[in-house]
This record gives sequence, structure tokens and C-alpha cells, in this order.
Amino acid sequence: GERIIFVNGTVFSGYGEGAYYVTKGGYRDQFVEKLGFEPFPGTLNLKLKSVADIKARDDLEHLSGIVIKGFANGERSFGDVKCFRALINEEVEGAVLMIHRTHYGRDVLEVIARESLRRKLGLRDGDLVQLKVLL
Repeated sequence: GERIIFVNGTVFSGYGEGAYYVTKGGYRDQFVEKLGFEPFPGTLNLKLKSVADIKARDDLEHLSGIVIKGFANGERSFGDVKCFRALINEEVEGAVLMIHRTHYGRDVLEVIARESLRRKLGLRDGDLVQLKVLL
């Protein structure tokens, strides 16, 4: 069957750059095509605390995942974004994004879903979120 990696992280407010990424047409169309949903315009940022969680993220870096191809739009170029389907808090289906060109360190993951995860799951900064990442 499918392999699963569990990753836990705490919610924090980001720079809003995730929203910028997921709303770009060049990416959005591919999210719809490859993941089957149009993402809410924003990402949930998770800070990974434990060594095990950071190791899990490193493992994801080395797996192929679903690749959302980069593109150039005249003003700048956007790199590839790798993603994995995930179940968030055993409740909401979404995806984890591994954005290569990012300001965050290796202890951060960004998560997208069809709807606002903060609203849907009632999340606030500091709350712990469990991801069940499907490989």
C-alpha cells in the first residue's frame, strides 16, 4: 500500500509569500491538474520542532513527489515546487509544498488545501498540527 510519513509542526505567521506562489497562474493550473483542487490563496506555515520531524522533512526532500513545474512570466522566474498529498490533523486533505527558493530554513513546511486551514481547523499561531504525508 502507500507509505506514509508523519510530520508535526507548530503554526506560525509567515511573510505571505506562500499566497503569492499559489495564486500565480503558472502554478495554480498545475495544482488543479496534479492535485485535483484549486488551493486557497495562502499557505499554512509549520515550524518543525523535533529532530524526528526535521529528519522527516529531509526524507521528503529526497523523494520524487509531485512536481509543479517552474515558469517565467517576464518579470521573474519561478522555480519548481515539489509537493506531496497530505492529510492535515486527520481531517482535511491538502498538500505539503517544498518550495526551493524560500526565505525559510529547513525546519519549515508550507501546507495548502482547498480552504483556509486556519479557519477550517480553528488554528492559531503556536498550535500543533499533524501531517500525514502520503508518498
